[in-house]
Formats: sequence, C-alpha cells, structure tokens
Amino acid sequence: MSLDKVFRMYPTFEGWVQAHKHSSSSISYAFENALENGTGGPVEALRSYIEGLDDLNSEIKAEITEAWFWVRYFKKQKGDLYE
Repeated sequence: MSLDKVFRMYPTFEGWVQAHKHSSSSISYAFENALENGTGGPVEALRSYIEGLDDLNSEIKAEITEAWFWVRYFKKQKGDLYE
C-alpha cells in the first residue's frame, strides 16, 4: 500500500490508532501492549508492535502447518475425526 493511500485513509496517527480498535483481539492486544510499554516514543512502540505481529505470524504459520498435517492424515486414512 502506498504512503499516499495510507494518509488518505488515516490523515493522522491518532486516526490510525483508533482504527485498530476494530482489529482482531490478538492484533489489538499486541498494538495496545506496544503503545503502553513503549518508552522511546512512537517509533519504538511501532517497532515493538511489529515484533509482536511477527510473533503472531510465526504462531499462525505453525498452526496452519499442523492443521494441514491433520487434513492430509485424515484424507490418507479416509476417515473423519467424528466418525
């Protein structure tokens, strides 16, 4: 997304912050935590937020990998967990 488009959507940083109230709870928590614990100003808080999102991304990728493993397992077994 271009910087111009971001500024059209959120003309102020405060507006962008307010928009995060509608994010998923995990993302909102990571964002609020970064802002509350950021002591070096907005840049440090945003870096902390990015690190939090990277952690969430890693967890999500692991969950997806595990779920696909089970899909392949059940297809191979021609069964279903609930049968």
